[in-house]
Amino acid sequence: MASLYLNAENVTDFEEELQETWDQDLEREYSLVDVEYIDDTWTGVFVDNDKDNFFEWAEDFSGLQEKIEARQDEYHDLVDLDYIDDTWVAVFDYNMFSIQGSDYELAQDLTEFAEDTQKQLDSGYNITNIEYANGNWIGIYGNDLGTSTYATSDSLTGFKSDVAQARAEGFELVGVEYAEDTWVSVFQEYIYYGNIYHTTKYALAEDAEEFQSKFEARTEEGYDLIDYEQIDDIYLGIFQQPIETSSDVIEGSDAMWLALSMIDDVNSVSI
Repeated sequence: MASLYLNAENVTDFEEELQETWDQDLEREYSLVDVEYIDDTWTGVFVDNDKDNFFEWAEDFSGLQEKIEARQDEYHDLVDLDYIDDTWVAVFDYNMFSIQGSDYELAQDLTEFAEDTQKQLDSGYNITNIEYANGNWIGIYGNDLGTSTYATSDSLTGFKSDVAQARAEGFELVGVEYAEDTWVSVFQEYIYYGNIYHTTKYALAEDAEEFQSKFEARTEEGYDLIDYEQIDDIYLGIFQQPIETSSDVIEGSDAMWLALSMIDDVNSVSI
């Protein structure tokens, strides 16, 4: 696996660079996993995988809602939703199994966010991402394997403590957002088959140059960047490491058997 990130001045340039990245005739196929506004530029984070990937944007939320519904009707799962430079944006992955799905909630404060998230967890969905956009806390939820949780703290020290505590309980950091003097961290426990993500690390930097250096170091260690945030003068990246199993690559009818097994497991997981 490998990851990269790119920068653009506006949404039009971002779309062009995004398409160029998707169209590159390379051994790697990159999927967009995160869109952020870093140093007043559009920033896209990509991970090397073979998922079909889609990007939508609109100037008003009602326009994006229609595009989200259309994508979900085609089994495109929402993985990122944000408000950047007066523009609403959404990122989707294609899932071949109708058992999988996605949802999102917009909350005006963290109390409402907690209520929305509990409702989603009770319905069998995991929290997979969080954003703060245009005055709203946005939770993104997926019908994924494993369990998930989140934590809030009022300081960077508290955030670090939350990560350590979650890791001790078998959860890995997969997302973070800072707004209204609050750190909100998202954690997931993975039980996937085959090529799975297992461990994550985060990196803090004081400027973009230092972050680039840490990005290169994490990449050499085999970690992929999956989330990139700028919090005041802090640059924060979350990096994830895929773990290869000892099993041979599964193809054909064996792959279908594995897929059905995964669906059965979804129905048996307690959230």
